[in-house]
Amino acid sequence: MFRTLLKSKIHRATVTQADLNYVGSLTLDPELMTAANLLPHELVHVVNINNGARFETYVIEGEPGSRVVKVNGAAARLVHAGDLMIVIGYGLVPDEQAASVVPSVVFVDEHNRILERGSDPATAAGAPVLAGRRAATRNGLEGAGHVSVNTDAAGTSPPDLSDQDAVLELTGEEQRELEVLAARLCATGPEELDSRAWVEAARDASAALPLRLRRRLARFRRDPGDEAVLLVRGLPVDPDRLPPTPTVPGSVQRHPTVPAAAITMIASQLGELYAFREEKSGALVQDVVPVPGMEEFQGNAGSTELTMHIENAFHANRPDYVGLACLRNDHDNVAGLKVASARLAARLLPADVRMALHEPKYFTSPPGSFGLVDDIPGPEGIFRGNPEDPDVRVDFTSTEAIDDDAREAMAALGASLAAVARTLVLRPGDLAIVDNRLCLHGRTAFRARYDGRDRWLQRVFVSLDLRRSRASRPADGHVVHSAVGRTA
Repeated sequence: MFRTLLKSKIHRATVTQADLNYVGSLTLDPELMTAANLLPHELVHVVNINNGARFETYVIEGEPGSRVVKVNGAAARLVHAGDLMIVIGYGLVPDEQAASVVPSVVFVDEHNRILERGSDPATAAGAPVLAGRRAATRNGLEGAGHVSVNTDAAGTSPPDLSDQDAVLELTGEEQRELEVLAARLCATGPEELDSRAWVEAARDASAALPLRLRRRLARFRRDPGDEAVLLVRGLPVDPDRLPPTPTVPGSVQRHPTVPAAAITMIASQLGELYAFREEKSGALVQDVVPVPGMEEFQGNAGSTELTMHIENAFHANRPDYVGLACLRNDHDNVAGLKVASARLAARLLPADVRMALHEPKYFTSPPGSFGLVDDIPGPEGIFRGNPEDPDVRVDFTSTEAIDDDAREAMAALGASLAAVARTLVLRPGDLAIVDNRLCLHGRTAFRARYDGRDRWLQRVFVSLDLRRSRASRPADGHVVHSAVGRTA
């Protein structure tokens, strides 16, 4: 009997080059190969820490002393120079020798210089640590009152966004302004979050949001940038003062809270809050939590990996923006919001593939909860609008192509999205705003414990043009009674 065991590992190697014009392989400095006990042409598994992409290839020797870590061939689409990678080698070992195997693990610095050799400790002495942004975790569900600020988050890695203009971290003074404003709205506003009066009160109050935040939201509304995501850090959330994480299907926030007030005010600066009757019973602020027995569910109640998608891609009145605010992350702090910009992905695609994605050859099915299984719009294109800067409409769980050419184009899009994907491990007080016209999102897997302290996000939908859905909103309210159309 044989066992497959870890034999070799190079931890956090920095990609020095990605070469599409070379035969598929991974070029390494011979010193790294020797230290990790890797031979030329040996099979290795590679994990891109920055975007989660994984691939298999073989190693070849580079120039001695060059510290080269070069990805060659098609796999070069999955990395960028400067990305961090883990290179792993496995070996088949007879069962009687398995207990004595000691892997060769190499830790390197940002220049691929060897720092330490070991047998896979969690961290290496002297290894570089990414300086964390100071967390701004603040009070949760009280309507008013003083809230303490927890800024002791050293060692937390900054979000993996290549465009740092996509991150806005509120200053201490801005946090206090937002806290006071949210508490005042809770104390004086309507008692029902889902009422028209609350939406109007939140919109009025949003005019007093910190000036720098309002200006950044206005710029994002005009142009969401290459990443098509804006991460606002420092909302008033304190996970230690929250109630237990809900565990029931369809959980929502019906009554005003400080976090919900902050979220709705910020969303109101982007457009109009709204919801779908068939989803979370039409609540404007919805809980995203793991539900017992639904671990494998492809939706917000699951804890398995959530496939990349445009929110409600099937729907003519799908959101323009999706806001996801973190109240509490999972116990292991591994659950990540995955985002992938179609703007970045499209640049990796040949012109003929981009044009193929504009062809009306794709159907996207609605989930059963919408009760519209027999009313599927389409066929439509995945891309629409300007060929050089298209909007995207796809759900990799429910979008299907009608012929082989369309399937190949969709597969190419999936590969390019994987190459540009980012994983954001949200922490309490983070609000990720995803431009749903340009950016897909999903989730990495995590383990739920159902002990009241599981991952808890709150979600809002925003429309730039609420008038567009007027025919589906009784009494001109903020809840769409779904009627799937062919235009949007």
